Amino acid sequence: MRGKAMETVKASSDQSKRGIKIALFILGEAIILLAVFLFMKLQDTGLAMAWFHNPAGETAVFGTTLLMLLVTGLFPDFLHAFVYCVKNPEELTAVQVKKSLLSVRLAMLTAIIADLLVLIYCFVAMINSITAYSDRLGEVLPYSLAALGGNAIYGLIVTLILLPVYARLKAQMISM
Repeated sequence: MRGKAMETVKASSDQSKRGIKIALFILGEAIILLAVFLFMKLQDTGLAMAWFHNPAGETAVFGTTLLMLLVTGLFPDFLHAFVYCVKNPEELTAVQVKKSLLSVRLAMLTAIIADLLVLIYCFVAMINSITAYSDRLGEVLPYSLAALGGNAIYGLIVTLILLPVYARLKAQMISM
């Protein structure tokens, strides 16, 4: 009996380590992408893609999502969701899948809501810059629209990354 409990603890520890590795891999990809955008912005301000980088918008979307997961206590389940996607449904319990499904859904909804709030803020800032620099509208408008469009991407990126995870967990839940 004791041996089985030790195996369960060890398996749980291995799952946590795999979930953390996957989360760090995704975080590393995001940091590399942000570094490329920042490099493009510093090298030549004429590059249109570099204007899509907005650290304040990224922080608002990603930070709010992370904060919501931490406050609700679902962050470990969120990390486990990536591991549960590749496991066989026989190895999982319904409670594990439900909590991971809830954490992924919460992350997607939080990212979309935070993205909408950032878009509203950027739209107001764009209108303000248009009215302040109405004599140079041709110069100000493209950059304002690029920043507005770039901010719309962050919440969608989070949702598009998490949507396959959500679908896989939902399929596993149905098969249980």
